[in-house]
Amino acid sequence: MTQVPIVCAPHPPDWPVYDREAIRAASRLIAEGRTFDYARGDEIARIEDSFAGYHGGGHALFLNSGTSAILSALLALDIGPGDEVLCPATTFVSGITPVLLAGAAPVFVDGDPQTDTMDPEAARASIGPRTRAILVTHLWGHPADMPRLMNLADRHGLAVIEDCSHAHGARLGGRLVGTFGDAAAFSLGTGKMISGGTAGMLLTRDRHLYERACLLGHPRQRSRISVCDPDLAAYANTGLGGNLRGSPVAAVLAQSHLDRLDKLIARKRANLQRLSAGLSGLTGIEPPWTAPEADRGGWYGFHARFNPIALPGATREGLICFMKSAGARVAPATRLPLHREALFRDFRAGCLPDGLLPMRRGVAPPDHVPYCPVSDSIFDRTICFPAGVFHEACPELVDEYIAAAQAAVETFSQRAPGMTQSLRARFSRKHVKTE
Repeated sequence: MTQVPIVCAPHPPDWPVYDREAIRAASRLIAEGRTFDYARGDEIARIEDSFAGYHGGGHALFLNSGTSAILSALLALDIGPGDEVLCPATTFVSGITPVLLAGAAPVFVDGDPQTDTMDPEAARASIGPRTRAILVTHLWGHPADMPRLMNLADRHGLAVIEDCSHAHGARLGGRLVGTFGDAAAFSLGTGKMISGGTAGMLLTRDRHLYERACLLGHPRQRSRISVCDPDLAAYANTGLGGNLRGSPVAAVLAQSHLDRLDKLIARKRANLQRLSAGLSGLTGIEPPWTAPEADRGGWYGFHARFNPIALPGATREGLICFMKSAGARVAPATRLPLHREALFRDFRAGCLPDGLLPMRRGVAPPDHVPYCPVSDSIFDRTICFPAGVFHEACPELVDEYIAAAQAAVETFSQRAPGMTQSLRARFSRKHVKTE
C-alpha cells in the first residue's frame, strides 16, 4: 500500500532559530575574542539578572548546561553518599546522572497516568530513612503537581529541586515553574525554547545555596564577586574547580530568546493547541492532556498516545508508519524510562564495571526499588510529533498533520472487528488515496 503524501506544506527549520541581532552579537564576541568569561561580564550579568527578573526575583547562576545546574544544586544542598533522591522515571538521562555523580542513589518514582510527571502518591510511598531530596521534572512542559510535592517535602524535611529544562515559561495556577522548590535547573541548550546551543541556569531564592553553587563551578574572578559569606569567601581564591561556567556567546544567543519568550510561547502554543484540538476527536490517538490550571509554556515536546483498546485493528508502529508515509515526521518514543536503563539497573544491583563510577564504591543501593508500570505503559504507547518545528505560524502544516492522523485512524478502523459504518464515516477524508 502506497500512501499519497498528505503533509505537503513546508516545515519550518528545527528550533533553535536566531534573529539577525543575536547573530550579530555572537559574531561580534567571536571577532573580539570574547568567547569566555572568568568573571561576570555584561553578557553574563544581563542574562542572569533578566532571568531572575522574569521569575520574580532570586539569584540566577549561568552555567554550561542544565546538567551542571542540577549537579550544582545537589552539591550546594549537601546531597551525597548515603543519601537517596526521589527522581522521575521518565526524564532525560542527564537530568538524573548528577545524582550518581554526587555519590547519592536515585530512587525512581512512577508517573502520573495523565502527564507522566512524578506522581505525588508514588513519591510518598518511595520515601525511606535515607531520602534527602526530590528531583522533579516538568515533563514536556507540563508542570508537575508542585503543591502536593511541596507539601510532601515539607512534612518529611526534604529539599526540592525542579528540573525546568522542558518548561520555560510554564505555569501552574498562574505561578511560574522554577519558583516552588529550593532550587531550579534550566537547560538553555539544544532545542529548548531558550537556547544558547549549550548552556544552563540555576535559579534559587536561597543566597547561601547560590554562593555554594558559585564556589563549586566558577573561578576566582567570579567567586570574588558573588561569594559574600565569610565562611565561603575564604575559598574564593581557588573555588572548588568545577569549571561549570557558561560562555558569553551562549549567553547572547539565549538572551535573544529570553527577551521574546512570551511571544515565542504564544506562537508555539497556538500551533500545538490547534494540533491537540484536531486529534482530540480521533479514536485510538489521544493528544497530550493538559490540566486546566496548567500552562505548558514552550511545549518542549508533543507526545500523543496510542490507545489499543479504542482501535483494536491497529498497532502504534502501524499508525506511525502510515503517518510517516503520508509525510508526517512522527516517531515512537526512543528514551526508555530510566529504571530500565542499564546504567541505573546495574547501579541498583551493585554491578557497574570497575572504574566506571568511582564514587559508587561504598555507596549503598537504594532501600526502595519500586516498579514503575505507569511510565512503562506510557512509553510503549507514545507517538512523538515534531514540536520543535511548530515555532512559527503554520496553521496549514498543523492541519495536514491532523489529516494524516485522521487518515491513519480511518485506514486501521476499517480493519477493526465490529467497527460501525457511522464511525468509519466520521473519519473519512476524500483527499486520502491509497493503492
